[in-house]
Amino acid sequence: MLLLSSCGDLQGRGDGAPSERGFPPRPSDLAIANVDPCESLDDKQIAELDVTAPRPNASTPGAPACDFLAADLRFWGIRVTSGVPANAYLPGDPGYQGDQLGYVGPRMTTVDGFGAVEFVNGVTASSSDCVLAVDAAPNVTLLIDYLDTSSRATLDRSVGSRAEGCAQASRVAAMVIETARARVGA
Repeated sequence: MLLLSSCGDLQGRGDGAPSERGFPPRPSDLAIANVDPCESLDDKQIAELDVTAPRPNASTPGAPACDFLAADLRFWGIRVTSGVPANAYLPGDPGYQGDQLGYVGPRMTTVDGFGAVEFVNGVTASSSDCVLAVDAAPNVTLLIDYLDTSSRATLDRSVGSRAEGCAQASRVAAMVIETARARVGA
């Protein structure tokens, strides 16, 4: 179920409108800007992740967020940032925010056809942590944080690999995309 693939510096969208610099054309715009991130996964997906009840996270003013903690201490944070295009996470972009947020090692990728950038939080990361910024819609970014908090509990910061952590972030991003598409089709 690995949904990652690298992508180059692509321009343009299939509908004739230009995409944000550096991302492939979006397959569609995800209507997630006004969705509570705690409702971005359905009950089946929450059960698949073995997550206890999602918890709202108000630590990022203006960006709704929700925390999902699994029984085995894996953690996913889901945030939706309206007014911040995903290209703000691309190094070299005039609005680049990665350095201010402590993100290092950006890598372009895609999730279900949506352009994305994966990072590591250079300050607090264990070896498997990953942050994924998905180009969800014009000026809307879906951010998925994946942390293996079991490594923090044991003070072992070498649990897993970045590829494994980013695959977990991508897995949840694909679930959010699936749920958003189902909402529009309902």
